[in-house]
Amino acid sequence: MGWPLSDKSGHGYRFGNVRLNGHSQIRVYTGIGHDNRRDVCQDRRAYVWGNAGDTATLRNEHPASSTPKAGDASRPSRPVR
Repeated sequence: MGWPLSDKSGHGYRFGNVRLNGHSQIRVYTGIGHDNRRDVCQDRRAYVWGNAGDTATLRNEHPASSTPKAGDASRPSRPVR
């Protein structure tokens, strides 16, 4: 369970027990590290995201279980940069 984040190359991360308030941010690192309330790490030995051209998409696996903001109902995923 959790929200999947992935790029066009198939690299991905699934958020586990992470809860964000409205308008909050979290940074996702591909390397090894320790998760905290602002940063999560994928614990990969090789960094896969890190150059300026990388884009990942965050998807909601269960759209009916979340409350979309006004105007977001037609957009089930959002690019993350």
